Amino acid sequence: MSSDNGSPDVLSGERMGDHNQVVRVHAYQEIFGDKKFSGQTEIGNIKFTFVDGFAMGIAILLKNKTGAPSIKGYCVAADDTEDMAVKLVPINIPSCIGVFLDDDVPDGENAWVVCYGVAYVYFWGGTTRGYFARTGVVSDSGEISGQATSGIIPPTDPFKVEKYRCEIGNVLESRTGAGLAKTILHMN
Repeated sequence: MSSDNGSPDVLSGERMGDHNQVVRVHAYQEIFGDKKFSGQTEIGNIKFTFVDGFAMGIAILLKNKTGAPSIKGYCVAADDTEDMAVKLVPINIPSCIGVFLDDDVPDGENAWVVCYGVAYVYFWGGTTRGYFARTGVVSDSGEISGQATSGIIPPTDPFKVEKYRCEIGNVLESRTGAGLAKTILHMN
């Protein structure tokens, strides 16, 4: 199948994986010139994620062990009670490995966690484009486990080791008040 400009509308492929499992890869292309895509590209427990139609991140499938349904953009850490599972990042612990891709995945079920690239991160207050994003420390005001904040990149702000160690990336868009903002993830 191809579009008017000769590019394929659907790219797909299959290969034999471990234990003879068929791994399918699908990417749906809307417009070749814009390189915009919709849908997801999955290979087993790894997925490319899309932001505004562009492939932006890599997510892995991990069990939600937060004790509640997942909340999109919440920061998670490796769970210390079960393999291949995540919990919310505790305050003052530099342990973030990614953020939930979706809302409402029940506790105990597998959820997609964006661990690299651009993702929507949930901030407990407003954000400023260009600032660094990090999880909370005890000296913060209003910190909530699993949520992030944005701050001035040192050396403008007096360098605080505990804040730097909790860095999860850089904010790509400003917003007023709590909510989701695009962030490029790169954990310290």
